Amino acid sequence: MHASAHPEHELLIEQWAKQTGFAEISVSHRVSSSEKMISRGDTTLVNAYLNPVLKNYIASIKQSLPGSQLKLMTSTGGLVAADHFMGKDSILSGPAGGVVGFANAAKKLGYSRSIGFDMGGTSTDILTKLIESQSLAVVQNYMQHIREAAAKKTRLALGNLDAGEYKLSDTLDDGSPICVAITISDHSATVDFSGTGPVLQSNLNASRAIVTAAVLYVFRCLIAEDIPLNEGVLEPIDLILPECLLNPPAFDDPARCVAMVGGNVETSQRIVDVLLGALQLAAASQGTMNNLTFGDDTFGYYETICGGSGATSKQAGTDAVHTHMTNTRLTDAEVIERKYPVRIQSLSIRKKTQAEQACTLEETALFAKSNF
Repeated sequence: MHASAHPEHELLIEQWAKQTGFAEISVSHRVSSSEKMISRGDTTLVNAYLNPVLKNYIASIKQSLPGSQLKLMTSTGGLVAADHFMGKDSILSGPAGGVVGFANAAKKLGYSRSIGFDMGGTSTDILTKLIESQSLAVVQNYMQHIREAAAKKTRLALGNLDAGEYKLSDTLDDGSPICVAITISDHSATVDFSGTGPVLQSNLNASRAIVTAAVLYVFRCLIAEDIPLNEGVLEPIDLILPECLLNPPAFDDPARCVAMVGGNVETSQRIVDVLLGALQLAAASQGTMNNLTFGDDTFGYYETICGGSGATSKQAGTDAVHTHMTNTRLTDAEVIERKYPVRIQSLSIRKKTQAEQACTLEETALFAKSNF
């Protein structure tokens, strides 16, 4: 269980396996430094399965290239000598190689800004075989059916809301307003962000892509069943987004474009809060991804700290949970202390904050901040 820190038992088993006659042995503490027993075990299992096949293949390549230095690309995009290459390093080496190769090719051709598309062989094979067995027309039709089904379910969800206009505005910490007016009519919606504050000099600007993703997320939440997430959800929705902090102007010269690194992790949360609040579906959550980072010239650490979810008409809010994001797992204290020069004095939920002195759910309505 703790072989990453104390490998003595694994070394004994390895020695026994060699004496028994096993030629290929994968030992977890060499394959992965992860403290997590299950993830380390899974990685070691994959490595043990792939290693014999890859070693034979690599040996044949080396034999055909005598006197050469053979290096192979790993899943991280780096190169390692063939003798040190392990099966687990090959899982994403293809996509990584595509990205690295495209970047180098674009640079040599003199392109400072470029977009590449790399489809792996497995994905291509599956799609090709699907088209061969079902025909291109059938595959395209089913893709369209998925979009149409999502649009239909969104219209049904909108039909459950009372027709009319739903408005709400909130502010960023610097006072910049985010305003939205949602008009529901005839199973469709218009989402209008007119009135939102101007472009900021800070890095809390967002972009049309960020706003579109937030709108899709909120209206997807209205659908009370699991569906494949796709753009069909947005088909009944008209998005009005004037030039503002949520839609800054774009320029060919990157130096003229405003910063928006904070828009993806901070402003996006406020957009979701405003949309849910306008529709009177949920109180605001923490309104931030609670980014924590620290370090020096030798290391850096980054984490998102869970805040809390806002209340709804059916249940109270929940403390100490992540909301509106996919990164919902904190690093274990033991892992932090082993990998970084820090000691965790306490890992707990803060108690007796000001939120505990707030009024009841009915009095706070749908606009109270959750406990953080």
